[in-house]
Amino acid sequence: MIILKSEKTKKLKKKLILSICKLKDSHWKNGLKSQKKYFKMISKSEDLNNLVFFNKKLVGYTLLRKRKFGTKINKRNYFHFDTLIIDKNYRKIGI
Repeated sequence: MIILKSEKTKKLKKKLILSICKLKDSHWKNGLKSQKKYFKMISKSEDLNNLVFFNKKLVGYTLLRKRKFGTKINKRNYFHFDTLIIDKNYRKIGI
């Protein structure tokens, strides 16, 4: 069963953040410690974390970083598409 979930960073539990970092480290081999440090550095509380679970296992992840641009008078919001990762064992099943 595939479950899609979207959570703000401030609502993520430590265990889920660890799962995200492990998934990212399966592709970008920088080490788990480095992944956690990078996650804390770039993620803000209002960023959207889109999660894909297959049988309760995290197999996909994207990060949409909520940011602003413009002048003090005319500010606009946008989402910076930061990360897209699918577990290599689940890529061929249509996730």
